[in-house]
Amino acid sequence: MSLKYACACCLETLHQPVCLPCGFSVCSLCVQVVKDAQFEAVCNDEEVKALQLDAWLRPFRCPARPCRQRHFGVAAADWRLCGLLSRGPVSAVGRLTAGGDGLGDMPSHAAQEEQVAFHVACDAVLRSEADLHLSEVCFSTWHSTSQTAALAASRICLLRGHLKEAIKHADNAHRINPWNRRGLTARKAVEMKANSLGISLEASSTVPDEVVMDWAAWTPRSDFANARTVNAAPSDQDVQDLECHLCLYTLQDPITLSCGHSTCRSCLLSSLSHAPQNAVCPVCRFPLPPYSTVATRPKNWLLDALVTYWAPHLSVRPSNTTGEEVTADSLQQTQQREFVLPIFPFTLAFPGTSQEFHFFEPRYRVMVKECLEQYLPFGLCLPRRSLNPFDERMQFSNIGAAVGVEVAHQIPGDDMETSKGPLPRYLVQAKTQFRFQVVADSTTVSAEGLHHARVTRLDDIDLNNSDAHAHFDALEYAKLILAVRTYVRTMMEGVGAARARALEHEFGKMPLDAGLLSFWALQWVPMSMQAKYEVLSSVYPYERLKRIAEALDL
Repeated sequence: MSLKYACACCLETLHQPVCLPCGFSVCSLCVQVVKDAQFEAVCNDEEVKALQLDAWLRPFRCPARPCRQRHFGVAAADWRLCGLLSRGPVSAVGRLTAGGDGLGDMPSHAAQEEQVAFHVACDAVLRSEADLHLSEVCFSTWHSTSQTAALAASRICLLRGHLKEAIKHADNAHRINPWNRRGLTARKAVEMKANSLGISLEASSTVPDEVVMDWAAWTPRSDFANARTVNAAPSDQDVQDLECHLCLYTLQDPITLSCGHSTCRSCLLSSLSHAPQNAVCPVCRFPLPPYSTVATRPKNWLLDALVTYWAPHLSVRPSNTTGEEVTADSLQQTQQREFVLPIFPFTLAFPGTSQEFHFFEPRYRVMVKECLEQYLPFGLCLPRRSLNPFDERMQFSNIGAAVGVEVAHQIPGDDMETSKGPLPRYLVQAKTQFRFQVVADSTTVSAEGLHHARVTRLDDIDLNNSDAHAHFDALEYAKLILAVRTYVRTMMEGVGAARARALEHEFGKMPLDAGLLSFWALQWVPMSMQAKYEVLSSVYPYERLKRIAEALDL
């Protein structure tokens, strides 16, 4: 079965493709976003305009026929698919019939511009956003293979009162692409107009058959699409377009970001692990989504299908030190595996924040030594009272944070003998990387009394996950972000420049990411330690900001 550049909504060749949060690719004009005046006002506020709220928070219904779920955040154009579509062989109108073989001459730059201008004009006519200045003669040269042109011609004829011609163009649109039902819809519109005017149409205009589809099983490999067929072999430029910007090898398990750039999922997860706060796209510096979104969002189906389809012509990842091929699945398992971390029961830490420690007990000197040798973080949890530090029962909270050592200064002259030899005291500067949950009955105790525990990452649930919809309202979330940021800005202006610099040095700059904003605010919000622990345990940023706003009486 051949692969096609098919839009998951209109089932035509992709035009200005966009990758949706569900992983399907559609034409940009197929995405219908309902604007809300209140939401627009919040997004255009000067305090939050730089956050690009409309790029990742705007709600809309997915136009992809296999999905149709509620999504948040409208992605930009998929730059890789745009490049692939701009170079491939196309017909004179940029649309091929369902049985086309995809062969033809490369259109000139002027021809490509003409195609784009024509499709924009057709879509404007169908959306009633343009005057009927396009002649039917113009459409007669295009609508033989383009359903968009046939539908636009039908609408022009309908509005001009030429009902017989309108229904002829509608039937032609259904003949070109009988699977998306748009031709049938156009025909019914003409019939309703004729009935309202008391005009009877000729019986020779037969009603086309309706095609019944199982959309849940539809993929771009299906024959049910009037789209351009992918070439049997890629060009050199196509191979370059399927390379990851981070590892410089062929994309594996590709995901597309809100800015429209695509990378391997494992490469981006590694990047986020090293830079969890204010991480940006490696290409355009657009703010990246949180770790949980990258880890759970569906892959770009069409890009992944292209990599599989052209696999014999593409480069593969090198083998690792064990001789096993490094695949996307193995890399993803490495990113999501359980960790065994040394535990320091001391206080709470919040992702993206910085801490300083002075370690002088022998067991924690060993802990710092292990972290430096193995490049691993240590776990920071709330302590529980115990008179016996060697008790194997859990002596710390179930939820904690992994803290990475950034700088470790040794204090000479006070070495103590440990299982790793004489070790000095350490002054450590660290940054919290992520939250974790301790696996039950996994705690062990070393000879010095240092606890180790097996932990699993605890990440926020993606906004596009159906489980998050019950805990989330886009407008209220945007208002909470605006309220908290406005409160912080007003507070900083009121304490003076010197005090504001001191607070920024102590707590760090206010992050752009809404999830990290709640953790940053927890450092100074007047809440009890128990309340902060409950907020830290929440996997819904909306709920965390709501608790913070209540504590600040916003």
